[in-house]
Amino acid sequence: MGRIGVLVLLMTLAVLACKKYEDKPGVADLQNPYCNDPEAVNYNWGFPGKPDNTTCFYPDSVFGGTYIFSDTVYYSQDFTFARTQTDTISITRRSPDSRLKLSVEWKSCNIKMDFTADRFYKATADTLFGQDTIIRAGQPFCRQADTLTGFIMKDRNDDKRLKVNFTIRTDTGSKVLYLIGTAIKK
Repeated sequence: MGRIGVLVLLMTLAVLACKKYEDKPGVADLQNPYCNDPEAVNYNWGFPGKPDNTTCFYPDSVFGGTYIFSDTVYYSQDFTFARTQTDTISITRRSPDSRLKLSVEWKSCNIKMDFTADRFYKATADTLFGQDTIIRAGQPFCRQADTLTGFIMKDRNDDKRLKVNFTIRTDTGSKVLYLIGTAIKK
């Protein structure tokens, strides 16, 4: 019984010796400028501080440029090798008032496609609406009857490299091509 009494006494002393933690507010560095635009890639980087949208940069500047695109083409879902190919693509802002809408031009096909970028370094091919208001997955690619879906990812560690992952459905519907590759800025 003596051991239990000592243990209870020690536990009581330990509880009484504890002091409640008091969380003190930190001091914000009001000289530290940060971007406060939710569409910007660097939204809230450096927060807390002083909001300054002149420090913002957007997806159109992250993706913009001309690239040499090297890819491997695979057939169907079992990824049967088809061929390798190289092309030149140019990425620009689609309109002056939108920093998230991109235009991707394929030089070999002489076609422009619309992409929507986000602040997480990803640009996704837009989906088109047909005349009958049915959503059509993808956009025309090279041949008017083929459609492309997929995305482009910016490599965060290499500002000259894009990772590309596209799916192309042919006009017959019997053949699906997967384009997986890398685009390197000129």
